[in-house]
Amino acid sequence: MSLIKVQSEGINLADNFTFTGTVAGAGGAFEKISTTTISSSVASVDFDTLSTDYRDFRIICSDLRIDTHQQFIVLKVKRAGQSSFDGGASDYIYAVTGRDSNANEINAQSTSDNKLKLIPASLARDASVDGANADILIDCYNVHATDSKFMIRASSTFIDGTYGRAAVGMGGGYRNALDAIIGIQITNEGSTNFISGTVTLYGRKI
Repeated sequence: MSLIKVQSEGINLADNFTFTGTVAGAGGAFEKISTTTISSSVASVDFDTLSTDYRDFRIICSDLRIDTHQQFIVLKVKRAGQSSFDGGASDYIYAVTGRDSNANEINAQSTSDNKLKLIPASLARDASVDGANADILIDCYNVHATDSKFMIRASSTFIDGTYGRAAVGMGGGYRNALDAIIGIQITNEGSTNFISGTVTLYGRKI
């Protein structure tokens, strides 16, 4: 085959361009759905609608700060047909492990709990340890399935509430039921509130 030479021309990158085609094989990336910015005290950040346009969801919690010392950040879900987030004594099963900056292993686990813990040790509050916060990435898989349990995986970095040390964690768990999930809540134990931070929801199609 003979080589065809095409005369090239310069492109002004200051111009605006509109793409009207499609890119084959471009699925699988997470798309931003919404961001909640916490500017005043709130008990939780709730995502009440999980679009069936997406199979998997990702939640990124950035610079979360709490008003009560030595508390855990947790996750709860709302199942199809329910009007509130599940908090029964045996609704969730999880295991979270990590290490702190003093080389100590830290763990949180349960075979029967009313929430999914997202960090392996308690979080310090900003008023007790200056600048104390948590950053957490949570992946939620196949949330609309009705023949498998709702599973999550969480990774975190935070300032622990016992000694004020740097800490990291990795873990996962599930809602002990075979139901589609229609909502996800990021909250705390007891009457603890978030006082600042952002929580962003992403979705992934397949």
